[in-house]
Amino acid sequence: MIDAIYEASLHPEGWAGVVLALEEVLKGPTALVVQRERPVGAIAAASAAEERHISSYLDHYWSGDRAMMRMRVAPVGEILRDSELVTDSERGRLEFYSDYLGEIDAHRGIYASLLKCGEETITLGAHRRRCQDDFDQEDKRLLGRLLPHLSRSLQIHRRMEAAALQRHSSVQALDHAAIGLIIVSRDANVRYANRIAEDHLRGGGLGVSRNRLHASTPSATRDLHAAIAGAAIRPGGVAASVTIPVLDPSETIHIIAAPVQAESEIGSFTEPMAMLILGKPTGATIPDDRLRKAYGLTAAEARLLSALVAGERLSAYAERTRISITTAKFHLSALFAKTGVRRQTDLIRLALADPVLRLHIDPATM
Repeated sequence: MIDAIYEASLHPEGWAGVVLALEEVLKGPTALVVQRERPVGAIAAASAAEERHISSYLDHYWSGDRAMMRMRVAPVGEILRDSELVTDSERGRLEFYSDYLGEIDAHRGIYASLLKCGEETITLGAHRRRCQDDFDQEDKRLLGRLLPHLSRSLQIHRRMEAAALQRHSSVQALDHAAIGLIIVSRDANVRYANRIAEDHLRGGGLGVSRNRLHASTPSATRDLHAAIAGAAIRPGGVAASVTIPVLDPSETIHIIAAPVQAESEIGSFTEPMAMLILGKPTGATIPDDRLRKAYGLTAAEARLLSALVAGERLSAYAERTRISITTAKFHLSALFAKTGVRRQTDLIRLALADPVLRLHIDPATM
């Protein structure tokens, strides 16, 4: 049973099997309930629960469940029987116990606080039928031995959910920004491609043969594979850029090959990987607003950096924008402070080396 509990942390559908095993041990219908200000759902409902009973509990009867309400404020690890909170005479006249539990023949209950995560509490609840004996101290001890494993497994489950959400959000953000992303092994085998990258793979500049990424020409393929091999070294991979021609001679795809850590927002990888960021090259000019957001610049600082990246001299920029050379130098000093570099050439190199700044982003997709 312990194995099944931990297996469920990795495969959420396994919680139904855990509940079945708990029902066998506790001799009654069992559920894992999620509640915030009120119960909002179940990680796993009792095996025999009907949808109408689940809905009526979540919509109405929950407020009369004294033990469940107690679990909202109870510390993790607390276990109690509802007979400790409700007398037999009260059971006959309180709506939750007489109407709801009476209809499903759930008489005595035992509850345990399994996990608290922010405003959320996960509680185990089990009930026995009227013809059965109440839960006793031996049942509490048994549940107490299982509770640490249930709590740890739920913690892992929540972390896995959060990691999956983070990965989904990161990749979705790249989709919205019209940035293609491909994850490849050191020998250029494709492990993942987002929607924008798949469009590139169908567009003629890049392709996949036997799961291996290739470019439109043999020489471009050699350059691409060399960039991937250099990036997919652990540790010490080096980022590189490659420009790939497409079928239309006037167009190219600009690719940044960068190392991927073993653990990253994209996922967990046991073999060395490279991340390929795809887009159309911007040329030398980088939009002011993108520079401003990337480095936390003022509008004036961003305009100066964009001009320097485009090759304009500081004196020429001051003359064109009708500011004094002293003011231009003041903005340049602010750029050094915010970017962490000390020389103008390093400042320009920093901006040009940033892969996201160098890619074309269609404003219509933002």
